[in-house]
Amino acid sequence: MDELVYLAIFAFIALGLGLREKNTLDRNLKKIPTRILVNGIRGKSTVTRLVMGILKEDNQKVVGKTTGTSARMFYWNQEDEEPIIRSLQGPNINEQMKM
Repeated sequence: MDELVYLAIFAFIALGLGLREKNTLDRNLKKIPTRILVNGIRGKSTVTRLVMGILKEDNQKVVGKTTGTSARMFYWNQEDEEPIIRSLQGPNINEQMKM
């Protein structure tokens, strides 16, 4: 019976933490008025750079990110691409959360 109580307490704590994380994510996403996600098999980095260039020419504040072997961040106020330095464990969700 004690195991069931501990399991229920753990489930409520996990649910509470999950709901808090979802609310934080929703609040942060509302701060970004327009989001463009580029996916597909080939050409994602090129399309990301093209979209960034178009939006920068329109004087919009934009941030872009490419992943893969040459992961880079792009910002509206910089001409140079900023490389993403990864730890030995490679890409992970924490990299995206820092963005």
